[in-house]
Amino acid sequence: MKRVKLLLLGFCVAGAWHVNFTAYAQSLKDVVEIEIKTFTRGYTKEVRITPRQLQIQVQCYQATGDKSGSAELMKEDWMALCSTLNGLDLNVVPELESPSMRRATDAARTSVIELKLEGGKILAHEFDNENPHEKLKPLLDQIMKVIEKRSAAIKP
Repeated sequence: MKRVKLLLLGFCVAGAWHVNFTAYAQSLKDVVEIEIKTFTRGYTKEVRITPRQLQIQVQCYQATGDKSGSAELMKEDWMALCSTLNGLDLNVVPELESPSMRRATDAARTSVIELKLEGGKILAHEFDNENPHEKLKPLLDQIMKVIEKRSAAIKP
C-alpha cells in the first residue's frame, strides 16, 4: 500500500511538472513572430513582424499590382506588441471565438492573426476585417500603430 501511495505521488509530481513546463513553453518570451493576414478574392495583405523586422507584402490582382517592403523594427515596438498579450493564456488563442462570421458569405475580408512560437508551433485566430476577439484587439491595434509609425522607413 505504501508503494502504491509513493507511486501515485510520483505521477502527481511528474504531472505537475509537465503542466508547469507546458505553460512555461507557451509564454510571451517564446513568441518569435507575429503575423497578420487579410484577404478577399482579389487582394491579399501579409504583415510579418519579428523582434527585428517588419515586412509587408500586398498582392492585388487588379490594376495596382503587387507591393512589398520591409523595415527595421525597434526593440520598443516589439516589446509594445508583446505587452498587449500580457495576461493572455496563449494556448487559448486558437479557441477564441470570432465576434462575427460575415467572411463565410463574402460579406467581409478574412483576417488571421498568427503567433509563431519557438519550436515552430503556430497559434492562429481567424476573424472578419479588423474585428478579432476582444482579447486580441489590443494586439491588432498595436500592430496598426507599428505599421503607421514605421511606414516611412519601409523599403522595397
